[in-house]
Amino acid sequence: MLNFGKYKKEIISAFLGAAFAGVISLGVGMFSLTKSFEYTQNKEILYSIRKDAEFLKRVESEIDENINKLLEHDFTVVAKFGDPMNMIDVMENPAAKDGDKISQSQRKAMAMMIDSIVPILEFTAPRETLVVEAWSTGFPEVSNIDFELLQQINEYYRSVRRVNETVDRFMNLSKGATITQGFSDVVKAHILSHNKNLEELRKKSFVELKNKIVKEQERLSIMRAELIEKTEDI
Repeated sequence: MLNFGKYKKEIISAFLGAAFAGVISLGVGMFSLTKSFEYTQNKEILYSIRKDAEFLKRVESEIDENINKLLEHDFTVVAKFGDPMNMIDVMENPAAKDGDKISQSQRKAMAMMIDSIVPILEFTAPRETLVVEAWSTGFPEVSNIDFELLQQINEYYRSVRRVNETVDRFMNLSKGATITQGFSDVVKAHILSHNKNLEELRKKSFVELKNKIVKEQERLSIMRAELIEKTEDI
């Protein structure tokens, strides 16, 4: 039978050695786990930085494209409308030639249902919209771009979208067409709104916004280079 008293020191030493080895093993394991987590985290951040840089590059490109569009084409809407015409009289003229006049009762009934029409004498409007593909209606999935810059980019795109909304409404209108008097009032309101929004967009400093975007791209590039160096050392 093993005499524990005789080998007490050896047994205690063995237990302490095993415990110490376990602590070292646990420490090494925790260190490796921490490094692995740090490596994975850095890789994810590097990916997000690359996506953010690509987003800024698209925004910069679209600003350039919109600047060229505004310089090459006049986005101002100019229109001239004729006097309202009674639709009943317009319809009656051909009928009168055939000897078939519209009666007073018919005239009253038609007057309740038919609006006057307005001829479009002149109409000049843009036939293409500005570019807004980089930024949808919601905030983009970015995590490293300066928030103040994001707000400025968002405001820029909101201004562009406001111009585009009215451009779309003018696509089916042209010189020589006729519209109802009620709709002509709506079109006139849209024209005033469009030209006002266009003027506000033109007042924005495209160059200043582009310079901020370029500086942010440089900051992200430095941030990415430093993170790559750290990741390689892990």
